[in-house]
Amino acid sequence: MSRIPGLYPLSVAAIAGLAGWAAYGFGKGTSDVAQIPGSTPKPAITKEASSSARGREARPVLDLAAEIGRMCGSSPVGLESWDTIRSLSLEQVEEALEIALAPPWKKSTSVVREMLLTRWAELDPEQAMAKAVELQEGEQSSPPGKSALWTWAQQDPEAARRWAATNPEAAKKLGFIAMLSNLCLKELPAVAMEKAALWGTEVHSATMYQLASMTGLNRVSRPEFLKLLEAFPEDRRDAMRSQFVATWCASDPEEGLEGLKELIPDEGERNKLRDQTLRFWSRSQPSEVLAWIEVHPQETKPESQAYAWREWVGHRPEEALSWLEDHGDDARLAEAIVRHLQSYGSNDPFSASVIDQKQKDGLRRSYQVWAEADPDAAAKWLRSADPQVAVSLTNPSPEPK
Repeated sequence: MSRIPGLYPLSVAAIAGLAGWAAYGFGKGTSDVAQIPGSTPKPAITKEASSSARGREARPVLDLAAEIGRMCGSSPVGLESWDTIRSLSLEQVEEALEIALAPPWKKSTSVVREMLLTRWAELDPEQAMAKAVELQEGEQSSPPGKSALWTWAQQDPEAARRWAATNPEAAKKLGFIAMLSNLCLKELPAVAMEKAALWGTEVHSATMYQLASMTGLNRVSRPEFLKLLEAFPEDRRDAMRSQFVATWCASDPEEGLEGLKELIPDEGERNKLRDQTLRFWSRSQPSEVLAWIEVHPQETKPESQAYAWREWVGHRPEEALSWLEDHGDDARLAEAIVRHLQSYGSNDPFSASVIDQKQKDGLRRSYQVWAEADPDAAAKWLRSADPQVAVSLTNPSPEPK
């Protein structure tokens, strides 16, 4: 049986903190080196290695200061920089890091710094992480060492775990639990959960929820996850099931909404997930949402239609207004649209920039339908609205000039 497609790597760029070179380093670049830790590091450049060998062209000695300066001054840092850094010796890495951390490069070197720490971790992970911890002081948003720790975790997870046990705060800042969870998820789901359990409660929980999310994205893996779900403790099962369905609905809303019926027994949770899905779906395909709602009227509320219609009228106003004409006698929908557009814009939707003329037309038309069906409720709402809104709703639409 093959591993679940799409499960690994999970959020590798987030773990590395470097969207550009992380993708290259973790096997998505053009290099024949598939992964940083999984490949043989390039031999270090030394003076001896750079001298001419018999029958070969001499290789120039690397001008380290100039090369690091070039990298630090580049924006963005090119992937060829990683090729160079991966060929440095331990002594050169330490020297290069000092250059990168000194003026004038100190404030513009986060990518180069991470590359150097990662190369250091290939050569001497404990010392690399000691340096990373030293550099973490004063760094809140992007603490250094994520890629280095990830490299070490893949090479020797037990050694990395021992380091984390003695440096819990630093490990937490770098997201070490998520890294171990990602390592577990390289395996089949059942094996992944067994492995995660051996690494402690936090890793086990993180792996469960990541597994639920990632299998929800993949049609092939969903049945396997649902089978595995029955083996989990009941107190965890509901939360995992909800996470799975939420991801499923986000990736394939129509199919995911069908799955709600069987997978989420709690009505309140089911309704919550359905509403969230319809709103998310409305942002990209509002007309499809309205069509789905018409087929499933017992499972939805007029508010969901109003939300989808507002999204639709913002992108394809003529189609949205035509649809509203066809549903013009639906008083509950009309009321929902009026209330929704009012709350969406401001106390005065006609002065809100988000409400364009087509939305105004829909709002006015909806209010008229609502007022005919339930004049008392419509009038009560209108009395609490801004006076300008009242005038705009009750007066005819101005003729275009």
